[in-house]
Amino acid sequence: MKDQIIMHCREFDPEKAEFDLTPNIVGKPEKALWSSTMMKPITKTGWLEWSYYEDFFVNGHYSVFKVVPKEDVKVLTINSNEDIKRYLPLIKNNFNQIYFDYHKLAKKYDGVNFTLGAIALGKTCYPPIDVPMWLYMTLNAFDCESTIWFNNKWIENYTYIGEIKDIFRRDKVCILAERKNTLSTTKKREKRKKE
Repeated sequence: MKDQIIMHCREFDPEKAEFDLTPNIVGKPEKALWSSTMMKPITKTGWLEWSYYEDFFVNGHYSVFKVVPKEDVKVLTINSNEDIKRYLPLIKNNFNQIYFDYHKLAKKYDGVNFTLGAIALGKTCYPPIDVPMWLYMTLNAFDCESTIWFNNKWIENYTYIGEIKDIFRRDKVCILAERKNTLSTTKKREKRKKE
């Protein structure tokens, strides 16, 4: 599995992570570790990109960590409605609401990854014909490509990268420098053509 990015509001210590896999009202576990797959540039990583465009976390003191998974990590990848039907066990609560059974998944996997393909099922104006309303509403609560981790045993090592606001500031500077360089090169080419 590729390296992951975790955002945390304080110093990240996997040993102190708390886990309660009981689904909350929107169908996510009460307490788990959440990550997104690290992308290049780093600001294209799901959680970071979503946070920036939704103005969520960006102005606060949220730390960003690169986390390297162990080679033998067991992750269930969900990419479609067919995957959900085939692989995700379900439970009902006292109000007859349906949720994913994270406790059952945790017996077999370290985590479950919801790709953009799966999350897109909850981002349409209306539920697709073959997607029940409970599933549509649950996936609608997922904001970006994410892995929900059921334990901390999957972590090989982790590194502090910086505060989220500083990462975006750095990335903007790099992007502007690249654009300036590209524009400068384009102008030189055009000048040569005219000569």
